[in-house]
Amino acid sequence: MQRTWKYLNKLLRKLKQRVKRKPFFATKKADSVTYLHDQGLDTPSSFTLHKSIRTLVYDSFIRIITGEDLGLLIIEGQPPIEELITAWDTISEEYTEAIKTNKGKGVLKAYLKFSKLEAQTKMLDAAIFHLTHEYDEEIATILFENGYHLVEPNDDRETYLKQLEKVRLQAGTLVVMLNQAAAAYKLLAPDNDMKIERTYQNFLDELAILSKHQGGALIKSKDITVAEYCSVVNSYIAYVEASKKKNNG
Repeated sequence: MQRTWKYLNKLLRKLKQRVKRKPFFATKKADSVTYLHDQGLDTPSSFTLHKSIRTLVYDSFIRIITGEDLGLLIIEGQPPIEELITAWDTISEEYTEAIKTNKGKGVLKAYLKFSKLEAQTKMLDAAIFHLTHEYDEEIATILFENGYHLVEPNDDRETYLKQLEKVRLQAGTLVVMLNQAAAAYKLLAPDNDMKIERTYQNFLDELAILSKHQGGALIKSKDITVAEYCSVVNSYIAYVEASKKKNNG
């Protein structure tokens, strides 16, 4: 999986570089795996990252999980993409362990799995779309190195497009996996009206609810760490479960 994420980031960087020159490709927002800088992928650099929910500000966490750049994990320097992905995976695992409810863990894991598969699907679609309009050896090579059919330049347009169709057929497995992940999330979170996406505002609304439970001022996403947020959530969950038991009793 880590190799796949590394290739997706590199591929996205390659595609992003063409946005100014190619009007046919554009995205509404950066994907959660995006990390763009001028440093080469193999250029060494000193850096420090947030690698734990104890240091990461909750606002950065929700911005990443709703689609912003993994660069929000950077404290200083220019880390390689794979370091950012490893740090995010560690933070995600810490988060799921910190929330004290089995259902909560299952929901978040299903959500993260869906988000990752959705990102992979978008990146692959973008690669195919780009190659349809213009051949790019690096993009074709990246796809090939990750198990997809090798797309080669060909003066015969029909023959060339047939190569891309083979890649589309291989990519069909991602669609199936994406649907399965979506179904799993919907089963675990039926109260979400079958919606997968959670927006930044959704998380802020949740903080407003938690603030009322705490009986104090509004909890601001920029003023707490992810670990502190988890403590508040656990307190709220314990309160709700105790109230249910009391009412049932």
